[in-house]
Amino acid sequence: MGDNGTGKSTLVKLIMSEETPDAGYLSLGPAVRKAYLPQIVQFAVDERTMVDTMLYDCRVEPQQARDRLAAFGFRGEDVFKPVGALSGGEKSRLKLCELMGGDINLLILDEPTNHLDIASREWMEDALSDYEQTLLFVSHDRWFIEKFAERIWALEDGELTDFRGGWREYTAWKERQAVFQQAAPKPVKKEKEKKPHVPNSEKLITKTEREIARLEEKLAALEREAEQYASDYQKLMELESQKDACNDELLALYEKWEELNS
Repeated sequence: MGDNGTGKSTLVKLIMSEETPDAGYLSLGPAVRKAYLPQIVQFAVDERTMVDTMLYDCRVEPQQARDRLAAFGFRGEDVFKPVGALSGGEKSRLKLCELMGGDINLLILDEPTNHLDIASREWMEDALSDYEQTLLFVSHDRWFIEKFAERIWALEDGELTDFRGGWREYTAWKERQAVFQQAAPKPVKKEKEKKPHVPNSEKLITKTEREIARLEEKLAALEREAEQYASDYQKLMELESQKDACNDELLALYEKWEELNS
């Protein structure tokens, strides 16, 4: 996810081998079998019916074609409509029917719910709920993200944040980051006349600053450890839990530091 122009579509094109990187490289595992659903769906021959399109594109038997179309809500005489006469949502649904019937384990969707009518959107969500392989999608649709995302790649200012969690966890994490930035200790300018402190307040401030520094070091160490275990999902989840606890402690210490310096 990310604002327009941050590079989401470019990243998808790189993964689909439609573009080459300006630097570095991108490689897919030998067992990866990818498929792509674009925003605007087109078919080779608009005059072909839906069932004929399935026969030509998927190389299936007529009954298999009818069964797969029925699973995506195309039944009865509807299957004899030419694909050129379908709405944008129906075309997306038909293309998804083709893709999900193939031998794929990486399904890539680009803004899958854009311009879809309610019925087509519901059919798409139902179909994706049954998909058990890897799903990678670009979206601004918060409901869709919340429903399907288990890991978020956020693009901003040329940087990619890899957040392991869903939409709610991600927004909560972003809110914490904003609080940390606001509450982070700033250099205290020495004044000619210092405000009087209660006894031992200076010691408490120093102690709090040391605790903050210790936790910041711990958080940085956890970040480095997470990089080492990038392919170990279980370990990463444990580290994320530790990082969350560390962030909560830091937030409390920042608030304490502000109170002591007020």
